[in-house]
Amino acid sequence: MLVSAKQNLEKNDRKTAIVELKNALQQKPSMGEARFLLGKALLASNDLVGAQIELGKAVELGYAPDEVVPLLGQVMLSRGDYEKITTELSDQVLSQASAKAEVLATIADAHLALKHRDEAKKAIDAALQANSSNENAQLVLAKYLGAGGDAEGALKVVDTVIGQAPRSVRAWLMKAEFLRYGLGKDEAALEAYRKTLELDPRSMGAQGGTISLMLSKHDGAAAKKQLASLQSQYPNSTLTRYYAALVAVELNDLKEAGEQAQGVLKLSAEDPRFLHLAGAIAMRSGAFLQAEKFLGQSLKASPDNPSARMMLAQTQLRIGEAAKAVVSLQPLIDEKANNNSALALAGEAYLQLGDAKRAEAAFSRAVKLDPKDARSRTALAVVQIQSGKVEQGLDDLQRLASTDNSAMVADLALISNLLNRGEVDRALVAIDRLEKKRPDLPNGAALRGSVEMARGRLPAARAAFTKALEIDPHFMVALTSLTRLDSDEHKFDEALARLDKALANDPKNITLLMTRVEVKLRAGASAEALVAMLTDVVKQNSGEVAPRLALVKHHLGQGEQKLALTVAQDAVSAMPDSPELLQALGQVQALSGDFNQALSNYSKLTSLAPNAPGPHMLLGELHMLRNDAPAAIQSLKRAVNLQPSNLPAQGMLMRAYLMAKQEADARSQVKAIQRQQKGPAGFTLEGELESIKGSWPAAAAAYKLALEASPADANLAIKLYEALIFAKQTDDAKRLETLWLKDHGKDALFREYLGGRALRNSDFARAEQLFSELLKLQPAHAAAANNLAWALQKQKKSGALAYAELAVKLAPSIGNYWDSLAAMQLAAGQGGKALESARKAVSLAPEMNDARLRLAEALLATGDKAAAAAELKRLAALGDKFSDQEAVKKLQTQL
Repeated sequence: MLVSAKQNLEKNDRKTAIVELKNALQQKPSMGEARFLLGKALLASNDLVGAQIELGKAVELGYAPDEVVPLLGQVMLSRGDYEKITTELSDQVLSQASAKAEVLATIADAHLALKHRDEAKKAIDAALQANSSNENAQLVLAKYLGAGGDAEGALKVVDTVIGQAPRSVRAWLMKAEFLRYGLGKDEAALEAYRKTLELDPRSMGAQGGTISLMLSKHDGAAAKKQLASLQSQYPNSTLTRYYAALVAVELNDLKEAGEQAQGVLKLSAEDPRFLHLAGAIAMRSGAFLQAEKFLGQSLKASPDNPSARMMLAQTQLRIGEAAKAVVSLQPLIDEKANNNSALALAGEAYLQLGDAKRAEAAFSRAVKLDPKDARSRTALAVVQIQSGKVEQGLDDLQRLASTDNSAMVADLALISNLLNRGEVDRALVAIDRLEKKRPDLPNGAALRGSVEMARGRLPAARAAFTKALEIDPHFMVALTSLTRLDSDEHKFDEALARLDKALANDPKNITLLMTRVEVKLRAGASAEALVAMLTDVVKQNSGEVAPRLALVKHHLGQGEQKLALTVAQDAVSAMPDSPELLQALGQVQALSGDFNQALSNYSKLTSLAPNAPGPHMLLGELHMLRNDAPAAIQSLKRAVNLQPSNLPAQGMLMRAYLMAKQEADARSQVKAIQRQQKGPAGFTLEGELESIKGSWPAAAAAYKLALEASPADANLAIKLYEALIFAKQTDDAKRLETLWLKDHGKDALFREYLGGRALRNSDFARAEQLFSELLKLQPAHAAAANNLAWALQKQKKSGALAYAELAVKLAPSIGNYWDSLAAMQLAAGQGGKALESARKAVSLAPEMNDARLRLAEALLATGDKAAAAAELKRLAALGDKFSDQEAVKKLQTQL
């Protein structure tokens, strides 16, 4: 395997080599050469974390320090581990002068980044003493001189390097930078940029530097000419689009740019550069909804433009559309991204959504990328909290929040951590401070509203959201939250009036329109009315994905696969590059049995997002549906390679191995996850594997370990309970049930599970007890009300009808609840009301045959035997497709 890996590295096939090296190391972890080669390959693949780990292990194994240590230094420098470089690399003993010089130059570069000038100079001197001609050491010396203001001296050093290596692209580019930014010699800098491009026409730094220089001289024609060259070299590059935006924006002031943008958009409405320009102008002018429109259109045409993506997310946060901001930021915050500003912005979005856990994770990643700026310092405090230094981290956040009088990053991070720890009172104190610090912004009041809503203090939540709207009448989070509060209290007219007022000012706002559909649905709108509303929203907003997806989902929920397919096909025709719509179309096609078309659309998804694991996971799932385990394994391996920490992909790959009867591979997959990650994930997958194999005692043992790693996870408690039941360890299951209900008095999920199990086992008294407890915890839990109604009905107790009515009131759009109400009304002798409820159930869920049986029963109860006969005939024709044919025959005898 090692020999094969070397051969593949020579062919520049890094992916195959990496797999072979990992396989070799699984069999023999102590192979230092394999560790070194794997680290080198990962570095070339830009996997800095993996490269650092493997090269570090190679050092520990004593593999040729002269080869491995310089590479390790490159990795650490690229990751910004400056402190580690200065402490850990200084003690390395190397024999070759070139290796010594390389490492010492890296140490010097790290000291420069840390602004340790004296230490940097000592390291540079030592590097040059070890090897005076080392290019890296000389260029770091130039950086040192330039940082100290000696641009002339820096330039002399760079010229020396060029004299030794006339074709050094790095040296020529550095010369151009010193000439331009250090000495202000633009013409000479331009010549150096041109020389760099002569040596390497694909030099992104030289291309971009030339464009920027031309723009600074207001030479738009020359800038556009150079931009054309850059676009020919890197047509899809992020920086290409960034410089295209600069060419459009920096030549003009806002007024002139706005006028030009409108004119350009009339001629080229789909050009991402001009859309970006229009969005930037609109945002700066305060026209946020218009900015969102232009920037969104720009990104559809130019998805790799980080400048437009960041600007779009900022705009969406400003108008309260945090969920959309997270989606916009996704390519900039994935595992391989290194944009700390995007991560900090994502943290704000997650916090606005009330997802404290993800907000904390985003802030934590930001600190690793830039530990010096205010956002990163805030994130550093978050890391301290995560590492167990809770009070120290919280103190640091409070200190940062009190000293940072303008930005909100520290405040938001502090609030997210306190909420994540359940310290609501302290979080509210922090929100108080945020509101006093920035009374001009609605964020603090909206956060208070979210906290109060989570605590069930609805009047206080309403007051806070109202205050946020007084500060900013267009703040979407507050507006939609107040609307949902109205809906929860069944004040549907007030909710609709609030939305209609907002829509009068912004009639095409998709968030408002979709919220209006949701309110209408909760108010009991019919399936036909819902289709009409969504169709109207699609007509008003033909470029929006959300209403089209909702329409597809609705038709699927109604069992109308043909209609769902038609809507999905029309949607993709209108928006062929929408990943969400392509995915929806593929899913409908798969449900319809058209696997070939589904495969075709999922394959298009992989080309739209080549570095995303999701499309490969969809392909894997589809291959499993087709019982093509080898193809599924191939797709899922790609997904795991793209995102090794993706647990759903890991789990799917394990199941694909089992489908292919490769149990050893499946178990190896699980063990690898257990080695890679701490926490419950690996044990949860092991429990699933054993469950699939029917080894219930082993499954229970694995789930027990998972629950010990995450003791508050109700889903794991349910998995363990089921495994114990199947393993016939009923005493242990009963013990788990008793302890869980005692220790988690406010947990609803486990109670709901136990109640459903009791109902299925005809233990109606126990079901009654559990669902009654659940309703006390969550009075608006419609499913609990519905199930409690059945538990009481089966025991012939009073109150069943009242709870069935409550379920319908809480969730009027669920056909199953109307069916339950019809059953209770029939039992109470209310035939006319039962008929109305049964018809409502069938209208909401026309494919639910149990509801049609209930309708036939209600029709008989009200004397309409002809209509009842038609319904029963339809059910009888289903044969084995409807399991309760005995009930059909019994009712037919009453005709």
